[in-house]
Amino acid sequence: MLDFETHTPLEILDVQRSVFAAPIRTDIIHRVVTYERNMKRQGTHNSRTRSEVRGSTRKVSPQKGLGMARHGTRRAPQFVGGAKAHGPVPRSHETQIQRKVWLMGLRSVLSAKYAQDQLVIVDNMEIESHKTRDLTRMLQVNGWAPLTSTGMSPSIMMLPYMGEGSGEELENLQLASRNIPGVTIMNSTDAEVYEILRHDYLIIDRKALDTFEGILKPM
Repeated sequence: MLDFETHTPLEILDVQRSVFAAPIRTDIIHRVVTYERNMKRQGTHNSRTRSEVRGSTRKVSPQKGLGMARHGTRRAPQFVGGAKAHGPVPRSHETQIQRKVWLMGLRSVLSAKYAQDQLVIVDNMEIESHKTRDLTRMLQVNGWAPLTSTGMSPSIMMLPYMGEGSGEELENLQLASRNIPGVTIMNSTDAEVYEILRHDYLIIDRKALDTFEGILKPM
C-alpha cells in the first residue's frame, strides 16, 4: 500500500488470491463488456417507413402497356426520397446477464490488472490542492502518467470508496481531475468492467479494497 501523494510505501497487504489472482477469463470479460456497452446505447435511431414518408400514393404509371417495370407509389424504397426498407426503429439494446457472470468478469479484470502490475493500492485519495497542475505533476512524479512533453494523455481509473461523509474529503481530487483527459473517477461500488479495462492504471484505496474483497470472495 502506497501513499497517494508521495508514492511512499506504507504497508504490505495480503490480498485474497480468489479475487486478485483468479483465472483471467477473456470470454467472460467479453460477455460483460458487451452487456455494459449495450446498457449505454440510447436506441433512439429511427427511419421513416412508407406510411411516414411525404408523397402521393397515386400510381406512378399504368400497370400495362408502357413496357416498363410495374410501380405503385413514389414512397417505395427504390425511389429517391422514398422510404427505408427494414430500417432501424427505436428499441432497447439491453441484454441480460447473470450476476455471478458479471462478478466473474470483474474478478478477471482485477486479476489482469494485478498480473500486469497496473493495480495501485493507496491508503486514501485525499489531496491538499484542488489545482489541476498540482495533480498532474503528482501523477507524473509517481509514474502513473506520461510527461507533458510527450504529448500523451494519462490513462488512469480511480476507484475510491465514496461512502457517507467522504464527499468533502475527495472534493479536491474531483476538482483537480475533471480537467485532465484520460483520468476517470468513479465510486468503487459503481465499478464497471469496461471502464477498468479501457484504462492503463487502476488506483483503489484501502476501503475500496475491502469492498471488492467482500463482494467478490467465493461463497
